[in-house]
Amino acid sequence: SKGQDTNSMKSLIARVGYETENGSLGASIKCLNRIGSEGQKHFNNHVGIDAMRRWGCWTLSGEIIYDEYGARRSSFDPLNMFWPRSIYYRDQNFADDTPINGLGYYLNVTYQSDTWQWMFNYGEFMPEQIGDPLHDVTNRRGIVKASRKFFETFEFYTMIIIENDVENAQDGQLRKGLLYSFGGQFVY
Repeated sequence: SKGQDTNSMKSLIARVGYETENGSLGASIKCLNRIGSEGQKHFNNHVGIDAMRRWGCWTLSGEIIYDEYGARRSSFDPLNMFWPRSIYYRDQNFADDTPINGLGYYLNVTYQSDTWQWMFNYGEFMPEQIGDPLHDVTNRRGIVKASRKFFETFEFYTMIIIENDVENAQDGQLRKGLLYSFGGQFVY
């Protein structure tokens, strides 16, 4: 009967695209119908358009996405979650059976030689304004990554990710948007 389905995962995930040697254009959709017998149901839908163009060693790519997210029911208590909370406050309920909407994009520039790869990325996600100052923050992120191939199957990389800071984000603490990483990786 309606709303009593115990197999709550009905999905549509699809992508169409057109690709040439130096470019591509595509569109994707993800629709997850998570209505079921459990109280912990979330919207998880998006529609996106992406493109890529290559000029020799340089590649420019990007994507724009429309997103639907959030808890389906107001009776859902996020404090009862057994999985990690979203640091972007995407696990809230705005209204019963009403998703929270957002729009995001990124642009990516990559330089690739025989031994080096440099990647520069910038993106933003603009959530629907629901009256919660922690959720309603536009998230901005920049990424710089460099990697050097030493052998055909091994490379060393370093990366830095910078996001905008958010005051009082978790337990009244500042969410500092800085991550750096370095290491080696085997590639095929």
